[in-house]
Amino acid sequence: MILKSIKLCLIGVLILGLVACGRTKPSSFYILTPLPFSQTKPTSHGSSGTVGIGPVKIAAYLNKSQIATRQGINEIHLAEYHRWAEPLPDNIQSVLVANLNKKLSTWHVTNYPWRRSLGVNWQVRIIINQFDADSKGIATLNIRWKIFNAKKETLRYERHRIYHVRVDQGKAYSAIAASMSQALADASTDIASDIQRLRGKRAK
Repeated sequence: MILKSIKLCLIGVLILGLVACGRTKPSSFYILTPLPFSQTKPTSHGSSGTVGIGPVKIAAYLNKSQIATRQGINEIHLAEYHRWAEPLPDNIQSVLVANLNKKLSTWHVTNYPWRRSLGVNWQVRIIINQFDADSKGIATLNIRWKIFNAKKETLRYERHRIYHVRVDQGKAYSAIAASMSQALADASTDIASDIQRLRGKRAK
């Protein structure tokens, strides 16, 4: 009788253990966001044209749903339960478009690919080699952009920049996403200035 009770208890513990193992921890999902209008100062004045953003190419280690953080010079951690809510290149592109529509307030800025009928004047191609936060709480964006005359398909300007933004709130993933969004906002300001500069040279 005692042995039977012990066996039943062991079976019960085993079943509970299997049920617990079968439960997976729910994932949290994050997105990059554009700056609100209240924090955006337009850089353009007067009539301009149409700018197309994309394609956006990112390093292979970033092309995953898990958020990547840098643990050292040669170590990358992929967070199994903290993921991007959409493909990162698409999210980056949409944020850049939103930011540039605010920065270049008199321009029309659109996503790649676009319809030929839009008559895009300038195309901005994006290459990102690093976009992550490290164990010290610093988010880094290593980005290169190339600005093409879209109608002539000729390269007019190329620039490489590295942006660093401190992560607030104890390195939580929501804070990491916010800092990465700020890095994109900083890049957007420089891209807008470069487009304006090219337009000025064309007008001379």
